[in-house]
Amino acid sequence: MGITTAPVQLGGHYSNRWQAPATQALRWVVIALLALAPGLASMAAAATSCTVATDCAANETCHGADACATGVCVPAFTLPRFVIDLPGATAYNSQTISVLDHTDRFYQRCCDTNVTAYTGESADRNENAVFCDTEPVFPACFFANCQCGFTAPGGDPFTVNGTYASPFGAQYLYYAGHPGYDYDYGFGTPLLAARAGMLCKAQEDPINGRGTFASAWDAYHSFYIDHGSFNGRGYASWYLHAANLEGQDLQGNNLHDLTPGQCGPVAAGQVIARIGNQGTIFAHLHFEVRTYDVHAGPEAGSTKVIDPYGWQGATPDPWINPNENPQAEHRQAPTWIACGNGRTECGEACDDGNLIAGDGCSASCALEDADGDGVPDTSDNCPLIPNPEQTDTNGNGRGDACEGLPPGC
Repeated sequence: MGITTAPVQLGGHYSNRWQAPATQALRWVVIALLALAPGLASMAAAATSCTVATDCAANETCHGADACATGVCVPAFTLPRFVIDLPGATAYNSQTISVLDHTDRFYQRCCDTNVTAYTGESADRNENAVFCDTEPVFPACFFANCQCGFTAPGGDPFTVNGTYASPFGAQYLYYAGHPGYDYDYGFGTPLLAARAGMLCKAQEDPINGRGTFASAWDAYHSFYIDHGSFNGRGYASWYLHAANLEGQDLQGNNLHDLTPGQCGPVAAGQVIARIGNQGTIFAHLHFEVRTYDVHAGPEAGSTKVIDPYGWQGATPDPWINPNENPQAEHRQAPTWIACGNGRTECGEACDDGNLIAGDGCSASCALEDADGDGVPDTSDNCPLIPNPEQTDTNGNGRGDACEGLPPGC
């Protein structure tokens, strides 16, 4: 269903609005990387440390060394956080209701014979299927029969990101040909900018198309944030089905006043929209990360989808073969740095794999110090009573300040 059009690029400035017409010369907006706070004390397996890019493997970069003295090796592009503004929500605990399928070109075969998630979990039509027990013929299959769910042998539930729950149950891997992830959050849930950049209402969408509508925004309320270039490639986060844009750009203009093809600068973490159901039935977030040719722009036909979770399967990613899906680009490592992923990264003092406060590592991945004595709870021998000297006269592991008090004090 993807529509290939002339390149649409970031261009000139008109009435405090950034236009993105194909006829404008490309003009880069320099996006500063997220400022990272110091501190790299580890409570989980840390990523490979580095001071320069050459310390890292191919296709990795040294992230955070300028701010933190010691950085970590990460993929060449990373998102610093997830995109839902809910307490404790990350890419690893948000309820996923459909996966990015690593087999076949998006939408082209509709319900193909297999669905494969980034974990390598896979399911075939010949086991059991919802809607599409036989392969329909495009375009008659689109929508009604393209929402495919297949079970694994034995009917065991799928794990995916750990909170996977398809509409038909976790035993169905859902759905074939899908170019992004669907997350189950209700109408009106606020969305955050995952990373700073130029927010644009999409005129064209070469992956999901626009049907008979005048623009992709009109069809699905499709918009994206162009994060600029990194190591010679452009990156953008795409959002579909929003209720509307909200808030202001960094120039003080209302985002909802943008027209398709117009852009405005936004900061990481600001509320930019609300979850809706434009172009679909049930409200949810459809989220994608894409890379593009810097000479063509985010809306050009050469744009490619990358899986923000990377590839963790035991067998090779089908996307390694460009003939499998020419609209996709293989990435071995995940594209986000996220508190709660169990990996201590630059800017995090700890990461114990959850977003639960009170266990020594806070919901923002900072070391907790309940008594404020400057000693983290995880190593404090009297965590609820200030004792910065940590005196333990009898050497029993319990600080003198807590001796004689009930356990837990």
